[in-house]
Amino acid sequence: MERIDRKAESLEPLTSEDKAEFFRRRLLDWWSRNKRRFPWRETTDPYAVLVAEFLLQKTDVGKAEPAYRKLLENYPSVTALAQAEDRDLEAVFRAIGLTYRAQRLKKAAAEIAAKYSGEVPKTAEELLSLPGIGRYMANAVLCFAYGKAVPLIDMPSSRVLIRFFDFKSAKKRAREDKSFWRFAGSLVPQQSPREYNFALLDFAKAVCTPRTPKCDDCPLSWNCSFNQARGKEFTCGN
Repeated sequence: MERIDRKAESLEPLTSEDKAEFFRRRLLDWWSRNKRRFPWRETTDPYAVLVAEFLLQKTDVGKAEPAYRKLLENYPSVTALAQAEDRDLEAVFRAIGLTYRAQRLKKAAAEIAAKYSGEVPKTAEELLSLPGIGRYMANAVLCFAYGKAVPLIDMPSSRVLIRFFDFKSAKKRAREDKSFWRFAGSLVPQQSPREYNFALLDFAKAVCTPRTPKCDDCPLSWNCSFNQARGKEFTCGN
């Protein structure tokens, strides 16, 4: 990961709107040079996106990739997956653990085949009605497959937003707070929601880590509430 070239920049306080724009601009600029590449990021096929999201739940991406390729090879459509033999499907999931997800994925596929003629739904309400699909996964499908400007809120993305914007939630877990979802949704750019959400995930993994965030290498640091609270003073280049 490249180190930030810190040149003089105005340290005048930003309005909330300016801070949001700063966050989006710097995040996307960082991601353009540091993006991770995975096969599920190279497609907008709703079925492939759905399969990937089931696999990525609590799973290292390194283990998920071969399983993803295997599933799409063995079951190239929703209908094929709905008709899969339980034993064969569970064997693919066994390599990454949590084999119960195999049945959840098959049940979701069966319902999509029966109710939606094999087409993955395009609305949050319909996606949330499917077995094994929560708000994060529903939004992932809406964003990565259908290009909808919706937020993805999990522990890593929450960490970045809470630190940078100093968001105060009334809930113990901000990701269970409806107001936090609304706030996060207000940040997603209409023109590049896929890129923004990928960037947020990658940034949380590479820079804004749980215990030892890389503030010295962070392109957001001088305007970050978390960094300011730590008493650090930085300037940042464009």
